Formats: sequence, structure tokens, C-alpha cells
Amino acid sequence: MLAYNGKILKVNLKRQEIEEETLDKELYSNYLGGSGLAARLFLDRLSAERDALSEDNPLIFMSGPLTGTRLPGCATRFSVVAQSPLTGIWGEASCGGSFGIQLKQAGFDGVILEGAASEPLYLWIDEGKVELRDAQALWGKDTYSVTDNLKSLSKETGKEVTVLAIGPAGEKKVLFANLVNDKGSVAGRAGLGAVMGSKNLKAICIRGSKKVDFANQEGLDNLRRELLAKMKENIAIQGLTAFGTDSAMDLGMMMGDVPTKNWQLGVWDEGGEKLSGPAMADTILVKGHACYGCPVACKRIVKVEEGQYKLREGPGPEYETVAALGTLCYNQDLNSVAKANEICNKQGMDTISCGATIAFAIECYEKGLLSENDTDGLKLNWGNSEAIVKLVEKIGKREGLGDLLAQGSKRAAQKIGKNAADFLVEVKGLEAPMHDPRAFHGMGLAYATSNRGACHVNSSQMWVEQGYVFYEELGIAGPYTEQESKGKAELNVQTQNLGSIFNSACICLFAGIPFSDGDILGMLNFSTGFELSLNEMMRLGERVWLLKRGINNLLGVTKADDRLPGRILTALSEGGAAGSKPDLELMLKEFYPLRGLSEQGRPEREKLESLGLYDLAKRLYG
Repeated sequence: MLAYNGKILKVNLKRQEIEEETLDKELYSNYLGGSGLAARLFLDRLSAERDALSEDNPLIFMSGPLTGTRLPGCATRFSVVAQSPLTGIWGEASCGGSFGIQLKQAGFDGVILEGAASEPLYLWIDEGKVELRDAQALWGKDTYSVTDNLKSLSKETGKEVTVLAIGPAGEKKVLFANLVNDKGSVAGRAGLGAVMGSKNLKAICIRGSKKVDFANQEGLDNLRRELLAKMKENIAIQGLTAFGTDSAMDLGMMMGDVPTKNWQLGVWDEGGEKLSGPAMADTILVKGHACYGCPVACKRIVKVEEGQYKLREGPGPEYETVAALGTLCYNQDLNSVAKANEICNKQGMDTISCGATIAFAIECYEKGLLSENDTDGLKLNWGNSEAIVKLVEKIGKREGLGDLLAQGSKRAAQKIGKNAADFLVEVKGLEAPMHDPRAFHGMGLAYATSNRGACHVNSSQMWVEQGYVFYEELGIAGPYTEQESKGKAELNVQTQNLGSIFNSACICLFAGIPFSDGDILGMLNFSTGFELSLNEMMRLGERVWLLKRGINNLLGVTKADDRLPGRILTALSEGGAAGSKPDLELMLKEFYPLRGLSEQGRPEREKLESLGLYDLAKRLYG
């Protein structure tokens, strides 16, 4: 099958059984790959609402049709999905690095993990040969040590493997534990590392060299040259190359986009300057780094030469990390942020949820809801970098207060009680990423209706609303008034459908900034030969989005869950978004009929059936 292997690997960890499953071409043409195809396979295995840490929760890894091409930002990405232990609903994360391409070149489009092993194991995939191996000696070790150990083992027998591992946080089921590929690439959100930990699987090691054939290699090569030229000229890409994703800090602070002091402040000039991409370049940056085949090189390699946060050369923090463990905690010490980032990488924890949960705890401490008896003696004052770094360590080990915060901010608030919930900034249990909808109202609707909870990368809303991207053939031409709510519902429907394409085809949203709608369509058709029209491509994106929404409905999500926290609905008095707040009620009123949702928040039966989702319609409506 062009662009695909046509088969996936099924591993039952409880019975230690390994088998291959061939997938129908129709599944690929209807769902592409990535999180779209994974969602389809997940629905087939969803029997009832359940505990996400039970052995019945399948953990699914899936590459995309562009994985293995030389297209920039597409060559190596993959998605991983499961029911999220943090939110209890649909959970997904995506990642670059080298895992996706090695999986595909080993002969498989995806892997489904079912059941739970009785003792720690790791999965070894060498070309087409697959086996489960004893991981007792690796259990308890951090992701860096595990990666070094398994790579060293593979070097003795030939080509080095790529390693996707969980750290102690995943083993201890920190509810926002993640999966780390070769130390510097992370599938970060929704706590899927805890799912892997609950299955007693420490790592997946892959190496492969199988050639993947595509429908029109010449078309792909020509398109690649055009895209590289566009990327070279694009100012946003230039910023990402020069300063990484933290290039967003300076401009974001000016626009009121950077959440500060647990979303209480609209601007922090001093902190923003000290935590910015240029500040990192001037102080701790060693060099840029890239995912396989990507010319953007937005990753950072950093080193802290001396002091209490001394750091060996290694993966540095992204913008989301710098904001979550920096501005959100009112912490302007960049060295401490880099150290906290390394701890999260080694322990295997999502830096967004970790930083947001710590900021929540700091405010609880400030308001008297937590005392030093509760914090193990830590003075959780705003900007206390030493306490923040120590608390990150405690969360990864589930020690003291860290055991409470390892459950995420929403569950922590429920246990702390009193008015702790007033300090939460989450949607459907997932802590919000570091972009403020008071500056861009459409992002508020994106957060409220995203299928995995507050999310900025499952749609292209952020790039479009901020004016970085236009899709003229789809009528998404802008410019858009950022602090305006009217009309943002229609824009969200379109950008959600596009986001579903990005995450099903496994295209990086950052590298994809210069890509036009025609470019994306060309990528899909040149690789797969499906000969989609633009309308058919968008219809595919709609199918995937509504599929995930329906899965959430089966897991208990209703219209009441499409909400924003009070902080985001409270206007600030200063900064680029002063006096502004999204009108969520207006946007939802416009959104539901455009999206094809009922008053109860479910996809209409007729809408599902028109998209071929008959089985989902039957499960929702009988």
C-alpha cells in the first residue's frame, strides 16, 4: 500500500502475545493515520467508561502517511492515544524525534498495547522482529539513563535503536507523566506515560530500514523544494530557528498572550525579558537542534556552567515550559527553569501541567490554604525558584506535597477544599497551555471545545488568529480582530478540521506555518494517491473531530464541560489584553449548530451518518 505498510503490531502484555494485524485501505483513506486512525481503532476497543489506569485501556501509537517522506516537519512525527488518566476522557499527544520514522521503517504503521504485564518489560522491534524483554534492571531509572542503556545495547549489534521511555513519574503513575523519545522529544500531554507505567512497560526500542513507497515521489520532491523556499522566507520560521519556540515570549508579552502569576497579571516586562528567547541565546544556549529531516531546528540545547542549577549540556526548555515554570510561577530565573525542565524530562512529566499545578499550589499557599506543614517546609512564595525546583522533584517522586500535586491541579483542589477551585485554570481537567484567550478570543472557544481539554495544537486557530497563517482557498483569509468573539465559531470549526488533518497526517504545526491549504492537499495526494479534493480533505478532518467528540460523549462529556475557568473570563487591568475577555456564551451559541452538535453537546445522528460514522451514531443514540 502506498505511503503505508498496511499493518499494525498488536501486543498483549498480560499474555505476552505479539501479532500483526492488516488494516483495510478504507481505514487509511477515511482517517489518514496519526490520532485520526488511532481514534478509530480506540473506538473499536472502547467498551464502557472505566479507570484509565486499568489494563483495559489500550495505548495506541500511530505514524502518518507523510512519516518517512522528506517533507519538512512531517518526516518523523507520530501520535499516541488512550483514555487520559488525568482527565478521564480522550487523551492524545504527538511527538517529533525519530520514533515515528523508525516505527514505519520497521514495517509497522502503529502499535497497540493491551493488557498489563505482571513484571516490568520493554518492547524490542528490530526490523520485522519483535520481542518482549525483561526490564527489571531498568525500572526506577530515569529516561536519560534508560535511553543510554538501551542505545548502548543496540550499538553492539548494529544500527542504533530509537528509544521511547517513561521515567519514574510514569512508573509511579503521576497523572501527567509523559513519554520521552531519545531524551529531547516528548509526547507530553494527557498523562499517557502513566498509562504505559500502569502496563508495566518501561520502553519501546525500534530500528528499521524498510523503504516506504509513495504514490508520486517526483511530486513530493518538487513540493519539498517549494516548501523549503517558503520556510526560508517566512519570518515566523526565522524566529523559531534563531530563538526556538521561546521566540514567542517577547511578542506574546506585548500582546497579553503570556499568562503570568497564575493568570492574574497581563504583563511582566522584567520577567518576560529575562525569560525570552534572546535571553536564552545570550546566556545558556549551546546550539539549536532539529527533529529528523526538519530545517527549522526549533529545539534548544543548553548548558548552565555554574551555580545551584548547574546543568550538563542537553535538551533545553520550549516556550511552554519557560512560561509554565517561569512567568506562571512569577519566576524570572531562567537557569532554574532549565533545571526544572531537565528534571521533568528525566522523570518523564508534562512541563505544562507540572508548572500550572505548581502555580496553583503557590497561590493556595499565598492565600493560606496550604501551610508550611503541608508543603514539607517549602516557602511556596511567588518566584521562589529554589522551592519550585524542589517541588518538581517531589512531584516526580510523589513525595510529600508532591504526591497530592501529582494528581494534577483539579484533583488537588478537590482535596485541598475551601475556595481552592477559584485558582484553577483548566478545561475538562487538562491544565491550559501558555496562551491567554483574553488576547485572542477564538482561543477561548478552542480551549472550551477541544477534545482533550484545554489545547492549542489540535487546531490551527492560534496561528490563524494571530495572523501568521492564511488559507485562502478555504476562505480563511483574515485579518481577524483578536479581541472580538463574534465570528470566531465559524473560524474554529474550520481550524479544528484543519488541526485534525495535521494530527492525522502527522504534520508539525510549527513547521507547517508557511504551508497553504493547497500544499497540505498536495502532500496527502502525492504521498497516498487518494486524489482528495480540498472539500474531501476538510470532510475527513470533520469526521476525525466528531469521532473524538463522540468518544468523549461515551466517556461522559456533555455540553456542561464546554467551559472556561473563571480566571480566563475575568478581564485584566493592564497589558495588551487589558479590559478584554472572551464571550464564550456567544461563541458556543454560534458554534454548536455549525459544528453539528445537539443541545446536549453530542454530534447529531444525521451528521455522524453523513460522515460514515454509523456505529458511533448507534452507540450514542441506539
